[in-house]
Amino acid sequence: YNWGVTTTQSYLPLDNSSFFTDETLTLVDWLRQWAQTEEEREEVHLRGFLGKMIFSGEEALKTCNVLSGGEKVRCMLSRMMMTRANVLQLDEPTNHLDLESITAFNNSLKNFKGTMLFTTHDHEFAQTVANRVVELTPNGVIDRYTTFDEYMQDKKIKELRDEISNDIAQISKELTEIDNSKIENRLSELEKKITKTLTLVDELVFNSSKNVIINDSPLNKNYDLIIKKLRSEITFLSNQQNLLIEQFNTLKNANLNTFKKNSKDLNDFDKIKEALNFGGPYKLALEEISKKEIQIPKVLLDNSEGVVTMNYLKTNFPTVAHASLKASLKQTDESGLGGKLLGFLKSQVTVRSLDAQEGNSINAILSRMQAALNNDDLSEVIRQSSDLNGAAKSEIKDWLSLAVKRQETIEAFSEMLGN
Repeated sequence: YNWGVTTTQSYLPLDNSSFFTDETLTLVDWLRQWAQTEEEREEVHLRGFLGKMIFSGEEALKTCNVLSGGEKVRCMLSRMMMTRANVLQLDEPTNHLDLESITAFNNSLKNFKGTMLFTTHDHEFAQTVANRVVELTPNGVIDRYTTFDEYMQDKKIKELRDEISNDIAQISKELTEIDNSKIENRLSELEKKITKTLTLVDELVFNSSKNVIINDSPLNKNYDLIIKKLRSEITFLSNQQNLLIEQFNTLKNANLNTFKKNSKDLNDFDKIKEALNFGGPYKLALEEISKKEIQIPKVLLDNSEGVVTMNYLKTNFPTVAHASLKASLKQTDESGLGGKLLGFLKSQVTVRSLDAQEGNSINAILSRMQAALNNDDLSEVIRQSSDLNGAAKSEIKDWLSLAVKRQETIEAFSEMLGN
């Protein structure tokens, strides 16, 4: 994952011992380690943050080796306040704090305008601070916008948990049948055979700075057979992978949609939001909203039978990116064995970069589209696609059309909510 460019993060770990390795430092000097400006390094400035955590007067001159567990947590909170982060990550934040400190901390977080991600065993803390619960079950994730008590009492959550458990059991059974030892052995052999080939791909396609050197040894007569076998193996394994992804997504979306249809506590706007997130029509919800004399954007009406999900776009992007990059490469005119080998290498090219690359090459543009997609920034994906050339864009136009339709629908829904 990647953090948004406008976010700043601060982390409160469960084990904070690594922050107090120099036990000779006073609390003022300890906090000064995280000052970023000369003003923040001033003792008056540092004492202000320590004072908010009840380290006033001589207390601020304590050394780290005499701090209790609760005092160390309060020091960590002073450090977090000084960073002025808008995303807080808290791991069991109330551990070691007394009741008075927990109450003050709780009240402060309720007024915090940023984002918090936290784990806790404190029921009161979870109930009063959290407005979203993410449950990591052994068989999947359940993510709901609700308070902790409402989440625990919701029978539909239990039904969803059971459905996910059954789905995963079925998927595991199918994986056992498909991903057997024969496939693993073939994959292992394939990786060994094409390790050197992938290096050559980088030199030929991306660097375009080295020539193909074909040895005239007698072993060249086997290259045609090797190429055919490699192509067959790659096709087979790719088909198996696509089958597994399709089966998983079908099962997951089908059961989530079933859960949505049975959920009677959602209002019409929530139903549209659920449909946009998980797929499916929202025509009936629009009909109910229209009865309230609310103006509905034309785009929402046109796409009321549903738009593709972000999960669908992410799953299918590698395939269309592969086709787009392949179409943009100049096909070799070289004949004979060298031409066959170079043609095969180019046919296996993929967008392998995990990070956004700079530049105007098709590979760089596609890598930036992939990075934006990973961040759920569909508008940036569409903007980057405008830089693709004709050959590359022709292979991605159908996928891009679905992406544009989804983005326009999301924007229209946001506009309706704003009005």
